[in-house]
Amino acid sequence: MSPLVDLKEAGRLLSISPWTVRVYIKSGKLIPVRIGRRVLLQETELQRFVEAAKAHPVTVPVALGGKESNA
Repeated sequence: MSPLVDLKEAGRLLSISPWTVRVYIKSGKLIPVRIGRRVLLQETELQRFVEAAKAHPVTVPVALGGKESNA
């Protein structure tokens, strides 16, 4: 079993706020482990989330600072 981290630590590891971690849990992007009233995340779940994000990168429109492609 991988170590469990709280929302604050998960946010720190992902470089996002704990509030955003909660939003990702509510939307189903992250799957928590609930022990009593505590909401925790396995480190392997955080790794899965990062790998999924790498597989589907977000493109930024040129008007918002993205790079124009010559393709």
